[in-house]
Amino acid sequence: MKHLSVIIAFVCLSCAGVTTAAQQDLDLPVAKIPGDAPGTMMHCYWTGQAQQAAKRWQEEYEARKTPAQIAAYQSRLKERFLEAIGGLPQRTPLNPRVTGTVRRDGYRVEKVIFESQPRHFVTALLFLPGADAKGPPCPGVLIPCGHAKDAKGSDAYQSMGALLALNGMVALVVDPIDQGERGQYLGKGGWPELWGVEAHWLLGVGSTLLGRNTARFEIWDNMRAIDYLQSRPEVDPQRIGCTGNSGGAHRLAI
Repeated sequence: MKHLSVIIAFVCLSCAGVTTAAQQDLDLPVAKIPGDAPGTMMHCYWTGQAQQAAKRWQEEYEARKTPAQIAAYQSRLKERFLEAIGGLPQRTPLNPRVTGTVRRDGYRVEKVIFESQPRHFVTALLFLPGADAKGPPCPGVLIPCGHAKDAKGSDAYQSMGALLALNGMVALVVDPIDQGERGQYLGKGGWPELWGVEAHWLLGVGSTLLGRNTARFEIWDNMRAIDYLQSRPEVDPQRIGCTGNSGGAHRLAI
């Protein structure tokens, strides 16, 4: 115990010395601080970092002259992106189920649930042309929802699905994580207390600590949603499209 007390005392004294030295080093005239004001110091630093990165990107962009160089860049970028999000899972059985059907004038809607990963359930609505349509196989369209709390149940995405079905296409509207029926932070009565961007941020912190990104789950859900579309006999697997707006367009982009 005597040796432990000496070590603790030494560490405390060392920390005190470092703190004092740091305070002295930071006691600078305002004129020596980047941006001439303490409140702009970090802004100036990160802006400078961004400008350096933009310059490097521009130089590399200008150096790419041939299709082979462009293809190599795209391959490298994809590899880095997948590494940043923690890679993608292996394909496993979707185990899809249709839990109900709603018939509308000129189309029908099936309530669908499938597993993008084992026991990782994705809820969706499948909009199909009515019996008087030209007949299968039809083009299939994936609709990733934007930041609407009720997701596939919102007017915007119901309208998109219905419009596509009325024009002879099969549309799959998928609930993102923390929207629609996929709440993660449940409060009293089992209802979500957080949703959308705020919930995604909080989930993202946990994902980052595990060496991955929440985008990994969102991307994989949508990739497996396309797999589900292609598995349906009403859909031509070679004619698959995707559309979205707001956060749905963002998911489409990535």
